[in-house]
Amino acid sequence: MSANGKTDPVAELAATLAQFFSAELVARSRQPAQCAFIARYHWLKEQLKFDPTRLPPLACERFDRWYADFEVEAISLIFHRHS
Repeated sequence: MSANGKTDPVAELAATLAQFFSAELVARSRQPAQCAFIARYHWLKEQLKFDPTRLPPLACERFDRWYADFEVEAISLIFHRHS
């Protein structure tokens, strides 16, 4: 979310946290950051113990519909590093 996020993880974290408190729609999906970056939100929420009274969780209806239709038993991720 930061312009320097690819090379500056501190700037990326700061921008991410700021967006979680913003109503601005982000990314190609044009959703609140909590929904557009749902895995990042859940991981940071677990790590930083967000106070739900200060940062209430949002309903991410688009994700919930997608997830409800996802009938799989396992998922594999393959990372390929480009040289």
